[in-house]
Amino acid sequence: MSRLDSLADLRDFVVAYPDGTRNWLGLQSGWNAGACCGAAVRNDVDDVGFLRALVAAVSSGLPIDRRRIYVAGFSDGARMAYRVGCEMSDEVAAIAVVAGSLTQRGCSPKRPIPLIAFHGTSDDEVPFTDSTFSPRPRSRVETPTVVPPAVGFWAASNGCGWSRATHPSPSIHEIRFTGCRAEVAFFAIEGGGHAWPGGAQDGDDGDPPTRALSASAELVRFFLQHPLQ
Repeated sequence: MSRLDSLADLRDFVVAYPDGTRNWLGLQSGWNAGACCGAAVRNDVDDVGFLRALVAAVSSGLPIDRRRIYVAGFSDGARMAYRVGCEMSDEVAAIAVVAGSLTQRGCSPKRPIPLIAFHGTSDDEVPFTDSTFSPRPRSRVETPTVVPPAVGFWAASNGCGWSRATHPSPSIHEIRFTGCRAEVAFFAIEGGGHAWPGGAQDGDDGDPPTRALSASAELVRFFLQHPLQ
């Protein structure tokens, strides 16, 4: 859906698409991203350990720069990307979250980790305002528009003081936080649903993605600016 492999060919990086845990019918897959939801959570699957092993396996066979390991996810995979940021900040350089929320209780990264995030304001699967598991930030971040609670928490955790907004198109609000120990960027898709911006539609009944923005191009650009410090 993200078509990141086509960008990998152009920009000379490796992309891996790991499989989540299938439910008992062998259909919908998911991740143990914290306190929510599905078979991986119920069975306490060690998905953090799985991703560490995947990085090690790929790195053993290819000349991987271990300062440039990144994790991006969509929906429940986006929730898993947040968990990676919470627990693997000493191994992963930056994370990207598309249509996800934070479900990891007690999130406390060992170091500030860069985040780029995307979310449709009309997402009815992972609501834009989903705050069920987002910790209350210790400090308030001034924003010119509403951001999801998880993004606000991440900005506060990274020491951001305020933000500025631009509008690349009428339906896209780009928020760049400033004064951060690690960069935080957010794109709100006005009226957007549960979809990967600029990507393929998620099945016949999935929400149509916006064509005003390519999340894949933006996150690759962001990642390449942020090697592990």
